[in-house]
Amino acid sequence: MDLTRAMKRCIRNDSNGEVIDKLNLPDGLKELLAGHGFNINQLSCMKSGYIADILGIDQDAARLIVSAVRKSAAAVDDFHDRSTTGIVDSLYRTIS
Repeated sequence: MDLTRAMKRCIRNDSNGEVIDKLNLPDGLKELLAGHGFNINQLSCMKSGYIADILGIDQDAARLIVSAVRKSAAAVDDFHDRSTTGIVDSLYRTIS
């Protein structure tokens, strides 16, 4: 299994809010998300208007959530890209 799938599985299997807790959001929003049972995978598929309606928050707060989720996903992708590049470089040096 590649690293991206493993990371996504970890995020998808988050049932206790550990990954939500790592989002760059105010604690109150994190608690609200965890209290409603959301995980990163679910949030990544939602639009800010839908999040605002479900949680009873304003659009600006919902946009903060969407932005934090996207940044979190981008960090996972960046980590994967850097890891893959390092592995490929190491393999290339080994066989050269």
